[in-house]
Amino acid sequence: GHTSNRTSQRPSSQATLQEYFFHESLEVLAGSETEQRRIALFFGEGGSYEIEDLRARAAMLDLLESDINLMSQDLERLMEEILLQSSL
Repeated sequence: GHTSNRTSQRPSSQATLQEYFFHESLEVLAGSETEQRRIALFFGEGGSYEIEDLRARAAMLDLLESDINLMSQDLERLMEEILLQSSL
């Protein structure tokens, strides 16, 4: 249908979400010390943030907001299509 490629490939689990943000979006090497530390920091117990961690977290949240907005647009388009089909 009319869904964008990016929204149709959205992650479905926390592990996939981490991989999506760290490897594809934030360009953190898989298995790196930075990856392990940030996963614990962002998704685990938390801890002390360095400035680069704060920047990475802000970028991650911006990406998440963007994906949520894309999903919302897709849902609105779907609703419009359903309403159009039901009025025929």
